[in-house]
Amino acid sequence: MIEVDAAFTTAIAANTLKMAELYIVELSNGVTYYYTSHSENIAWNSPAQVYTAIPIQRGSIGSKINLEANVVDITLANITGNLFNVVQNNVLDSCKITIKRICWNEAYSAGMEFICFKGIADIEFDRKVLILHCRSILDILNVQVPKNIYQESCNNRLFDANCALIKSTFKHSLITTSAATDNFTVNKTSLSHDVTYWTLGEIKITSGLNDGCRRMIRTSTTNSIIVAVAFPNIVANNVTFDLYPGCDKRGETCNGTFSNGVYFNGYAYIPKVEDVLF
Repeated sequence: MIEVDAAFTTAIAANTLKMAELYIVELSNGVTYYYTSHSENIAWNSPAQVYTAIPIQRGSIGSKINLEANVVDITLANITGNLFNVVQNNVLDSCKITIKRICWNEAYSAGMEFICFKGIADIEFDRKVLILHCRSILDILNVQVPKNIYQESCNNRLFDANCALIKSTFKHSLITTSAATDNFTVNKTSLSHDVTYWTLGEIKITSGLNDGCRRMIRTSTTNSIIVAVAFPNIVANNVTFDLYPGCDKRGETCNGTFSNGVYFNGYAYIPKVEDVLF
């Protein structure tokens, strides 16, 4: 039987017991944020970790018939500072969320806690609030196994371990030559390589108001890059940025563009669906 802390028992008897919820947000880049919906910051655990008090609203935690936690929506308001930059830079998507409920009192240390929910979040945000649509951590078990399937296109992702290409060797550092007219465009007098070379690639802004923002390249012209998701601010003149090429996973691209055919992980002779006779 678990022995209850004496201070906890005293707090119940004196009706001074406090409860609070803690929110742990773990990003894919290794950075972790600690928040609480309590009215003041809380130092919890040993060594103490400070959980910052911010306006948080949590919806009901949906459960399956076996009482397994399923989904929950969390709304965070007044987002500023580092977390605001994380949202703008598209780093927050698919972050891990842990919700803890604690019996909190200055008289005793950590220990009276339980985990309400642990999952992965998809984000939605506007100028007022950040909404985390959280689903169970068990959803990662839905990943198709084996990952490699018999298909015409390559099973590898450009620059991953199986692709074997080194991302840094394909970086092109450039500077804008004029201000854009919208939040989707980055202007440059001329771009090296064929315009299709950059399609599905990546652009990272390294100075100016959008410093640190990364976007997927939707298309390009001889003197501009057009991204799939808008930048928070229009990209001005004399702004530095890095470009990385994209890959459409075809054998012709792997061999012709990247000279990497030996690592192509597709099956070029698999018949297309429309070619199969029934």
